[in-house]
Amino acid sequence: MNVPISNSATTNNLSVTGATLGGADAAFFNVTGTLPLNIAPGANTNLALAFNPQDQVGTFNATVTLASNDPFKPQEVVTLKVEVALPDLNVPAVLNLGPVANNAPVQNFNLQVGNTGQGELAVIDAIFIAGPAAPTHFQQFTIGRDFTVDGSLLVAPQSSANLSFTFNPAGVRAGIKTGILRLFTDDPDAAEAQIDIPVNVEVTAPAAAENPPVLAHRWSFATDATDSVGSATAELIGTTTVDGGNLVLPGGTPRSNYARIPIGTTIASASSLTIETWYTPATAGQTWSKVWMFGTPGVSPEQSTFIDYTPHSGITPPAPSVSFRSATQVVDTRAAPPGNPPAPAAGTKYHVVTVFDSAADLISVYIDGNPVDSVAWTGEIFELGNTVQNFIGAAVFFNDPDWTGTIGEMRVWRGAFSSANAAVSFSNGEDTLPDLNAVPSSVRIGSVQVTGGSIVLGGVTGLVTGQSYHLQTGVTLQDFVAVPGSTFTGGGAIPTVPMNGPRRFVRIVDGAAP
Repeated sequence: MNVPISNSATTNNLSVTGATLGGADAAFFNVTGTLPLNIAPGANTNLALAFNPQDQVGTFNATVTLASNDPFKPQEVVTLKVEVALPDLNVPAVLNLGPVANNAPVQNFNLQVGNTGQGELAVIDAIFIAGPAAPTHFQQFTIGRDFTVDGSLLVAPQSSANLSFTFNPAGVRAGIKTGILRLFTDDPDAAEAQIDIPVNVEVTAPAAAENPPVLAHRWSFATDATDSVGSATAELIGTTTVDGGNLVLPGGTPRSNYARIPIGTTIASASSLTIETWYTPATAGQTWSKVWMFGTPGVSPEQSTFIDYTPHSGITPPAPSVSFRSATQVVDTRAAPPGNPPAPAAGTKYHVVTVFDSAADLISVYIDGNPVDSVAWTGEIFELGNTVQNFIGAAVFFNDPDWTGTIGEMRVWRGAFSSANAAVSFSNGEDTLPDLNAVPSSVRIGSVQVTGGSIVLGGVTGLVTGQSYHLQTGVTLQDFVAVPGSTFTGGGAIPTVPMNGPRRFVRIVDGAAP
């Protein structure tokens, strides 16, 4: 670039002997012309300057102070201003996609990245994040470009380019699933140098099979923290160990010693959920410490989602409790009758079953096979989203101390246990999976009679009032089938069974007839 200089005198030569750069951006300029410059009367010349923005964009301001033999202006200040072509990012404020069926393969999508500026735009990196509020399904999204290998995505001036990404709908429930796409660019506008774009995908899904409940995860802790049913092997954090057939949780400051289990996809796909835990507190008390807590923390509790089991809550009396918080509601069993079972004692093993039953609109707690608490609840587990922090022995975001004790076995089921399921599982113990068609050993049939061609069961005890049951029959012990229309509730009349043939077996089965 050149600075023009004129000698308006009529008789004397003008000699420019110095040129000094100054101003905020002087470092980007350099004097390249040879001094002194001798200019004849009435003549013109140029002082040559170099400008190097060093891959920068924007407006650059500097001054050059000229020293000369002019008796009236021995110094003259010239202002320099250079504008380097700027990119200008142009992307949608939100991206809405779908519908996509939840049994469809991985879907390919593009974000159109526009550049309405005059300089080349570089997208330096792109990631999907959870965002400030739950629920989230950002784990379902994957960026299609490896920026560390492929480098920046370059967008020419006044054009656009596509940033590819995928969405995996596998197993998630129907509804809008959101991930936040964060772009990092060289746009000089700070608000566009890092920008977050919500990406919403509408997912359609048929009703999932959850009746009878389906075992999704099982940790026996016999020798390690392997999930023998799913793929959610526990990651042991801090000084947590597996020893003597137990997960050993030493407690401590929040989120220092615990186990992490990757079950977010299970939670994102379940309508109802049952969680079984055999646990032994090492000490009494431990107010608000969690045996388990699964969720996604937001910038505040109100923007978070979670479910948890707290054996010693901070109420009076300090009853064990179960909580559910979605983006729209918070429910806990300690807030409603019947409730407030006693807090657990140190050194005693307990079997606790927590049931989130979306069909019955109920959250229930069973301890050692017995119903001890419940609260009305209208919701679905998948409202929690694909939870990112699923902890055994620690709170997700509250500053509650880590829980100390041992866990002998833990199971997660898609679907809701009935009271009979909970009782049978407790009777079977840690090492044996329950037969979900069985009734508790406490159920007794007092008499069996054949009257008028039908089998009549009498003197039945141990059924739970209000719980659904049905009858099954067969001619051997291996061919039982449900008797049509035989559903009844505990405390009500038990249907009869037609007596066909010389021999027939009858049994009472938990739940309504299929």
